[in-house]
Amino acid sequence: MTDIETCFGCLNTDCKKRLHPKGESLSRSGFLRSLPALLIPAAGFIAGYTLPGILVSDAPEALQAACGMTALFASAGVWYILRKK
Repeated sequence: MTDIETCFGCLNTDCKKRLHPKGESLSRSGFLRSLPALLIPAAGFIAGYTLPGILVSDAPEALQAACGMTALFASAGVWYILRKK
């Protein structure tokens, strides 16, 4: 058994390896640190979806969706690479 498996149900309040209890709320700083990981791919999709409509007046919606998905994965990949450095 790993330490996590043995500590999962532990009620020892002095234990330093205690996991986050289910009833307590997460910290606000943890949410704010994860927010760019959600917003950057969403912004990439929105930019990729709207750009073909601006550049080509009669762009089909399938082209806009394909560009949006490409931009979503590209922005998520770039964000991942930048965070790993």
